Amino acid sequence: MGTESVKCTACGAELQTTSTDLPFKVRQTAIVILKDLPVLQCVNCPQYLLPDNVLRPLLKKPHLL
Repeated sequence: MGTESVKCTACGAELQTTSTDLPFKVRQTAIVILKDLPVLQCVNCPQYLLPDNVLRPLLKKPHLL
């Protein structure tokens, strides 16, 4: 089975694997920055996706956010 590229839902361009720092607002007055998260970043626009294998552990540990 071949690998298929993932397309951006905003512009249709290809998403590329990279890592970045992402801020998450956790309360009205608090923001947490998660560093070096693996994401799929659009090569054409600022859209990104968090892969399931990255997002799932974050959702299981909401106290980290």
